[in-house]
Amino acid sequence: MNINKACKNLVFQYYLIYALLILELVAAKLADFPVLLEASAGYVIRVVTVMFLMVMIPLVLKFFSIRTKYNKGLEYYIRQSKIEMWLLSLPAFLSGLAYYVLKDTNILFCYLIAFVALIFTKPSISKIEAYLQREKEDGGKADKEGELPREAEE
Repeated sequence: MNINKACKNLVFQYYLIYALLILELVAAKLADFPVLLEASAGYVIRVVTVMFLMVMIPLVLKFFSIRTKYNKGLEYYIRQSKIEMWLLSLPAFLSGLAYYVLKDTNILFCYLIAFVALIFTKPSISKIEAYLQREKEDGGKADKEGELPREAEE
């Protein structure tokens, strides 16, 4: 697979995620199905949504950074990028569900934060090329998946 085709595939996935999340938000706004909850249940949903957002975003970004520290090939990078984008869409999806259930506009701030976090995953040819250039810099130190170079082990 060449770099241009890989980037187009990743960009398609990126915009597909945004389209699905916007569709979810529109459906949640237009839905007029009342969900009856106690006040304590609404509070728990808000707290879980915010905590999930606060934990998931840095965790996924760090996970991607660690997993792509060394060049393991284009296909590996594509797979990790897709995983990163879909995992970062989970907090937005949960925020959309919480908005649907609670109709609380404060939850939309969580939705916005998740949208902004997805901006960090936008694929580009320059990002892919920079990743592929790491092979020259690390000299092929990480030949096997998950194997660290000997200097990093000490």
